[in-house]
Amino acid sequence: MNNPAAGGPVQIGPVQILVVEDNRVDATIVRYALEGQKDWPVELQFVQDGEEAIHYLEKRYKYAQVGTPDLVILDLNLPKRDGVEVLRAMRDHPLLTSVKVIVLSSSPVDVIERRVRSVDIQPDRCFTKPIGLDEVIELGEKIRHCYVSI
Repeated sequence: MNNPAAGGPVQIGPVQILVVEDNRVDATIVRYALEGQKDWPVELQFVQDGEEAIHYLEKRYKYAQVGTPDLVILDLNLPKRDGVEVLRAMRDHPLLTSVKVIVLSSSPVDVIERRVRSVDIQPDRCFTKPIGLDEVIELGEKIRHCYVSI
C-alpha cells in the first residue's frame, strides 16, 4: 500500500500480512493485536520457520499461487533459517524489496537493530514482543501506524 496522504493509491481490500513466527502463543498475540484494529482490514497468513517464509515469499512449491504480501512481520529467532536470512533474501530479491518488514522479537529494540545492522540489512521497523494486554493492543496500533506511514 502506498501512503494515500502522500498522493499514492489507496489500498483496495485488506492488507495482506505474512506473519513469520514459530511460537504459537506469539502468533496468536499478533493475530489478536492486528485483528483488533478498527477500520484496518487485514488478511493474515502464518508460516513457522524461515525456510517456509522464503518459499512463501518466492512463491515456491505449495506457495506457487499465493500473492505477495503488503507487509511481513518477522521474528528473528526461527528454525531452519533465521529472520536475518529471511530479511536478506527479501532485500536481495528484486520483486520483494518494496515489501514492508517489521521485525518483532523478544529482544529489546536496540539489540534487534544492532543484530540486523551488523549484516547491513534493515527492516522498516523493529518492535519488542508485548507482555501484557495493554502492550498487545499498543503493538497493533504501532504496526498499523508504521504500515500506513512507511
